[in-house]
Amino acid sequence: MCKKLFFLIISLAFILSACNQFLANIETDLAYWASTVQITDIENPPAEIDENGYFCLPSTVANEQKIILKLINPQKYELKEAVLGSSSDIVLFESGVKGRDGTSPPKPGVDYELKQTAPDRVELIYKRDFLEYSEWGSQDLSPKITLYGKDGRKFEQSYNLKLKANTKPPALEYKGLYKSGGYYVLCFKAKNMTDMAKVQGVNQPLHKDIAYLWVSGLDSANKINITVGTAGFNITGSGGRLLNAVSVEPLVSGGTKPTDPWIIYFKTDLQVSGGTPKEFTLKLMDEKCLSGAAIKRSTSPSVATWAELHHAVATASAGMTIEINGKIKANDGSQTIDGNSYPNKDEITIDKNLTIQGKGTDAELDANQKNRIFNITAGKTLILKNIALKNGEAPAGASGGGAVFVSGSLEISGAVTISPSSGKGKNDVYLKSGTKITVKGDLSPAGGIVAHITPENYTGAPEVIVIDNAVTQHPAEIKDMFNITPQASGYHQLQSKQNNPKTIIVKQGTVISSNSWSTLKSQIQGASNGDYFIVENNVTATSTDFGQIEISKNLTIQGKDSGVEIDAAQKSRIFKVASGKNLTLKNLTLKNAKDNTEASIHGSGGGGVYADAASNIELIDVTIKDCETAGSGPGIRIDYKNPGGGYLLLKNSKIMNNTYNPVGYNGYSISGGGVGLPYIDYTAVIDGCEILGNKIDLRPISNTDQYLNVKGCGIDGGNVNLIIKGKTKIENNTFIPKPGKKVKSYGMGIYNQFGTITIGENGASHENSPIIKGHTKPNNVASGSLFEGQALHVNDFTWYSGQITNNGGSHNAVKVRGTFTNPNNLQAN
Repeated sequence: MCKKLFFLIISLAFILSACNQFLANIETDLAYWASTVQITDIENPPAEIDENGYFCLPSTVANEQKIILKLINPQKYELKEAVLGSSSDIVLFESGVKGRDGTSPPKPGVDYELKQTAPDRVELIYKRDFLEYSEWGSQDLSPKITLYGKDGRKFEQSYNLKLKANTKPPALEYKGLYKSGGYYVLCFKAKNMTDMAKVQGVNQPLHKDIAYLWVSGLDSANKINITVGTAGFNITGSGGRLLNAVSVEPLVSGGTKPTDPWIIYFKTDLQVSGGTPKEFTLKLMDEKCLSGAAIKRSTSPSVATWAELHHAVATASAGMTIEINGKIKANDGSQTIDGNSYPNKDEITIDKNLTIQGKGTDAELDANQKNRIFNITAGKTLILKNIALKNGEAPAGASGGGAVFVSGSLEISGAVTISPSSGKGKNDVYLKSGTKITVKGDLSPAGGIVAHITPENYTGAPEVIVIDNAVTQHPAEIKDMFNITPQASGYHQLQSKQNNPKTIIVKQGTVISSNSWSTLKSQIQGASNGDYFIVENNVTATSTDFGQIEISKNLTIQGKDSGVEIDAAQKSRIFKVASGKNLTLKNLTLKNAKDNTEASIHGSGGGGVYADAASNIELIDVTIKDCETAGSGPGIRIDYKNPGGGYLLLKNSKIMNNTYNPVGYNGYSISGGGVGLPYIDYTAVIDGCEILGNKIDLRPISNTDQYLNVKGCGIDGGNVNLIIKGKTKIENNTFIPKPGKKVKSYGMGIYNQFGTITIGENGASHENSPIIKGHTKPNNVASGSLFEGQALHVNDFTWYSGQITNNGGSHNAVKVRGTFTNPNNLQAN
């Protein structure tokens, strides 16, 4: 009986198990057949849309045009594809649509394809010949797509997409400014008008369907009729707004005008004799109102000689813009323009508000040492943009202003460069008392210097530069793009105004002639806010005369020349800046500083300069070398201070051969062998500097951790916006291993934990850009040590130009934890 019962139980268990498996299979099959596949969206919609809402595909693609469609496909079905030899019911077109061979309907694999590239993606592909046949929107290529599984299942959704083949009209190229009947005429050339396409089986001009010139800036309707003829544009329907070449004349007598077949002369509604310049936006449109690229142009005259500039300024209306076309050099000749003779030299008097700007990137006015360039009269404003002024000479006996004499107002932006200058009257900018330069936009002068300023008044801290709120560059960076002409006696510098850094003033200096450490210290520590000191002689600490110099005011300290040294003789730190105070150092060497404050104590490090994240520190033509501290940044330390927001500028400076020697520190992580930056919001700009041979000595550390973490032997930062540009060198920064102790090394050159780093400048050559090299594994490092990002270990990194080389190989030179932007595909090793 027991045996029978046991057998019955086992049999029931087996049956129930089989039923469960059967039910599970039914559920799986039901889920499979109940789910569906649907097209939900276009991943890469065509950029062009005509007036009827059709996506327009150009026929100018190399081989084919792909449209990626997104799918909902939870079961990851494999789908049938529309390829050569497949069924034609997957992609359907409206009745009468023909393939490239002129027969209906279009054929899969010949005219189009539909391919599955991923479970959630299909590609709809149109072949070039099919698009070319259907150009000008002559056929409706909107597909009706039905999806089928490879198992034969039909998915009920049908997806419709509005598509036509239509290449947008060509772009317009500006050819110059002319006149007709007393009105300005803008001249353009339509590009690529000789391109052909086999439309409906006949070889024809690709852009034959151009129908309009669209213009904004006119007071009347903005669509002007224009069509394509056999040898040029047909303008008979333009209502007189478009002109033939015979109806147009150059602005300057003796000038030339283009007569190419595809030239468009657009007559503006602005008279040459007066009126505020107007800007017009123009683009070509086809019969379907599909637009080409827009171009903006104003009625600003363009000049190519000094005489033409004289004429343009003399005849311009107030508020006009004059463009400088290329390089213009003064000479002893003259030119007759509109019946009047104008010299190809002599100063240009600005007696109305004008803008003079470069037409391209090489615009230049070279006075050839024959004359001053501009004289701005009282109450008038000259705006300069993207232009270089060279070799201007003030008249004999004049106070200055070889390039520009300002009695009114001078505004600048962009790549304005008024240099080089050798001082008063030599291509300088002379500012009459009460006048100033206004910086209206970011500056990018060639060579880094915008202008040499000669003020009429040096006393009373006159304002000479005002920085507009639209400028994104730091005021300190703008200030250092200008020089000042020294007086015959005394020292003067450009300095940010106290509590208003966007206003730059002239500040007279106080000379410190003593070589005594205590004298230097007492004069600086007794200074008033904004004082400017000139150190005339070397100063060296002694065993009885030493001690850190505390900066409790906003100050500038400058060496008389580049050879002046402040030598702490291993007795103390040199400068300690109070929180929130600003210090500018120029033309100095700081060396042999020492600070023994243990690394874990706030206030340690910074042998040459110690400050916190609330301060602005500028070092220009400064060397900090051979300093040693027990805390981070033996050269410069910017310590933590909430909420941060300060600024460090290093320009043409050197931080070299400094040592972080962490005596008394028993932690496991150590960072900042040359420059230590804060772990809070802060900005640092390093321009044309050298960060060389700095090191962290791990030997004094004793702890039981398996590894010592060493970071940023050159530069260490936490949440810093670090900008490195110019011919900066960051080389051979390293650490000294502790015998037998394994190391994790992160960014021997630069470590920046949470912030951003930008290296180089877009468009700059490698020769004029930073180089980071020589960060290799030290000798005698313990086996099992780890190295990550030997040149850089950073969060977000943008690399525009420069070299990162010889830093342990391409696999380990750079470690980016966040976003890496590398527009020029530069390679590190």
